[in-house]
Amino acid sequence: MASEALTGILLTLIAKGRDIPTPSTLKGATIHVIEPEKTVAFALWLRDQRKKTGMTQTEVADKLGVKYQVYQRLGDPERANPTLKTIQRLERVFGQRLITV
Repeated sequence: MASEALTGILLTLIAKGRDIPTPSTLKGATIHVIEPEKTVAFALWLRDQRKKTGMTQTEVADKLGVKYQVYQRLGDPERANPTLKTIQRLERVFGQRLITV
């Protein structure tokens, strides 16, 4: 249930355009990592990578070769459904891997 609660909070913050708090780095036997749903995690990764590179949404869309609206949809966890090819193209644009082994 913690993952569902975290997902709900993050969806609200994303919808309102608010900043997302940095995850805690606490470690220990009583500390448990809680991950949001994959769609939310992807949207946050996309937002974070764009901010790190200093690119606008329009610039990323241009580098991907898609319309601005298509890129915007990728950042919406409730509407996004990126293909693996799209994820690979985003990884190249940002120079950062999303999928790790």
